[in-house]
Amino acid sequence: MLDEEKNIDSRSLTRDLSNDIGRIVPGKTVLLYGSSMVYYTSLIVMKEVLRRLPSLAVVDGANRFDAYRLARMAQIDGRDPLDVLNRVFLSRVFTAFQMDGLLTRGVEPFMSEAGMKVLVVLGLLHTFYDEQISVREAEKSLTRINEKFEGMKKNGVSILLAAEN
Repeated sequence: MLDEEKNIDSRSLTRDLSNDIGRIVPGKTVLLYGSSMVYYTSLIVMKEVLRRLPSLAVVDGANRFDAYRLARMAQIDGRDPLDVLNRVFLSRVFTAFQMDGLLTRGVEPFMSEAGMKVLVVLGLLHTFYDEQISVREAEKSLTRINEKFEGMKKNGVSILLAAEN
């Protein structure tokens, strides 16, 4: 599923992302995994992507999308914060069942209709750490999500997954 894995310090990661990530490669999946800083880093990615593309979709399963911080980053760059925020389409999910439904049935048609080519998923597994979902159900759900991601990638959608360890 992953196309690229990097193990680097946060300063060089921020520099690399600022220089390169906005140049989205169609159909690529990138995983940011580590401390809670991955969510801050994902905001940098979003800011840079929105320099080059009209909009992006965010699915937040960890309640970590920080609109204020993204707006502040845009403002520091001399961009209109409201314009940047208006181009981020955010869905927050709170259960594994919501995550499954949104990622396997909801997000792709929405993105296709809107012409979006970048999906950011924050805390994909976060919603699965719940005793309400069995291990078997979680495995089936994550298999469906992975299959959907593979199909989206074939259609040129780039996916950024950010997860905290």
